[in-house]
Amino acid sequence: MRLPLLLLPLLLSSLHAGTIPGIEFAKVDGLSLKLDLHRPDAEKPPLVVYVHGGAWRAGSRDDVPVLGLLDHGFAIASVDYRLSTQARFPAQIHDIKAAIR
Repeated sequence: MRLPLLLLPLLLSSLHAGTIPGIEFAKVDGLSLKLDLHRPDAEKPPLVVYVHGGAWRAGSRDDVPVLGLLDHGFAIASVDYRLSTQARFPAQIHDIKAAIR
C-alpha cells in the first residue's frame, strides 16, 4: 500500500493507537521500500524515525527495540532500506532519506 506522504500527519493525529504496517514510501528498481508506523494513544505525537542496525547488510524494520517510547507519547516510524547485498553504499542512506521525506 503506497500512501501519499501528505496523509502522514493525518495518520499521526489519529486518537486510535496501533500499528500501520507496510506503508510504501518509495519504489527503487522494482523493490518496494516500506515503513511501519507505530502510534501512541495521543493526538499529534512527535515522531521518532527508527533505523534498524545490522551494518547495512542485515536486519529489518520488524525488530523495534524502542517501542517503549510509545508509552511516553512518541510515534515511531520503523524503516527498511536496501541492504548492502541488494545495493551498494550509499544507497542505504538515500533510502533512509526518502523515508524521512
